Amino acid sequence: MCGIFGVWNPDGRPVDEQAVDRSRDTLYLRGPDDAGTWVKDNVALAHRRLSIIDLSPNGRMPMTNEDGQVWAVFNGEIYNFQDLRTELISRGHRFRSETDSEVIIHAYEEWQEECFARFDGMFAIAIWDERRKRIVLARDPHGKKPLFYYHRPGRSLVFGSTLRPIAVYPDVQRSIDQAAIYEYIKVGYLHAPNSLLVDTYKVRPGHYLVVGPDGIEQDVAYWDLTQIAQREPPKFASEHDLLNHLDDTLRLAVR
Repeated sequence: MCGIFGVWNPDGRPVDEQAVDRSRDTLYLRGPDDAGTWVKDNVALAHRRLSIIDLSPNGRMPMTNEDGQVWAVFNGEIYNFQDLRTELISRGHRFRSETDSEVIIHAYEEWQEECFARFDGMFAIAIWDERRKRIVLARDPHGKKPLFYYHRPGRSLVFGSTLRPIAVYPDVQRSIDQAAIYEYIKVGYLHAPNSLLVDTYKVRPGHYLVVGPDGIEQDVAYWDLTQIAQREPPKFASEHDLLNHLDDTLRLAVR
C-alpha cells in the first residue's frame, strides 16, 4: 500500500526533521516494511514502504535521479512501467533499480507533467523539482490512491496519503471545516477537492498540481472521461472483431 508525506516552506523556514518523521510514522500501517526521509533545508519528503517491487535497498524512497535535482515519493503501482523503462533507456536514461518508482523520476525528467498521462496504474505521486523550485502532486485517474494537502500560499505546503500525518504536523492549523461536516452528513462523503480540515484539500482524481513559491501555479486535468467519450471510436469490420478487441482489452487489464 505505502504512504507518502512531505513539507515545503517557500518562505525559507527550515523543516523540523523529527516532526516529519512523526508524521511519516502515523502511516505505519500503510507501509510497515521500511521508512525513509529526505530533508534539505526547507523541503522534506518521507515515505513508509510496503515492499512489492524490487525488495532490495535500491527500491527505497524517497528516491532521486543521478544528480539529485529530482526527488520523488510514490504510493501505488505503475502497471506499464517496464515498457516505459525500455523507452526511457532508449532515450539515454540510466537506472539503478528495477522499480516503477525510478521510472516515475526519469519519466518526469523526459516529459515533465505530460508523464502522468502515460502512466497506466493507481498512484499518488509527489515530485520535488530542485531546478524549478516547485512541487508537483499527481493522482491516478480514478482516485484509487488518496492524496491530501494543506496549503498556505507563500508559507507552507504539507501533504500526505491521509489527513492524519498532516493534522499532527506542527505548522498545520487543525480547524474543522463546518461546511464539510454538513456535506458529509448529507451525502456520506466529500467531493474532491474538499476535506474535513480548513485549508486542507484532496488532489482531484486525474489531476496534477504544480505548486510554486507563491502558490498553486497549475491545477490540470490530465485525464477526463468526458473528453475520452467524445473521441472518435475505433472502427471494426465485424462484431467478431469488436468482441476480439474487447477480449484482448480485458485480458490486458487483468494481466
